[in-house]
Amino acid sequence: MSLIVLYRPISEHASSTEQYIKEFHNLHPEVEIKTVDVDSEEGITAAGLYDIVEYPAIIAITDDGRMLDAWMGTLPLMNDVLSRVIAST
Repeated sequence: MSLIVLYRPISEHASSTEQYIKEFHNLHPEVEIKTVDVDSEEGITAAGLYDIVEYPAIIAITDDGRMLDAWMGTLPLMNDVLSRVIAST
């Protein structure tokens, strides 16, 4: 299980998104978090694959790439993300 965070590093949401990622990682270092710029080739591909239309977005995925849940537009409560991660294991 891992998380993909899609966001624009140069945007009004960048600092809050990066702070969220840092805090989440500090509290739950066992959860792999991958950050992806939505304007990169990888970001465009991920957004299309997982139907992401608002940013920032957090996608919880299984080890084989299946999406379990996604949060778009606003950052969710860390406990909501963690509960989804735990429920899938």
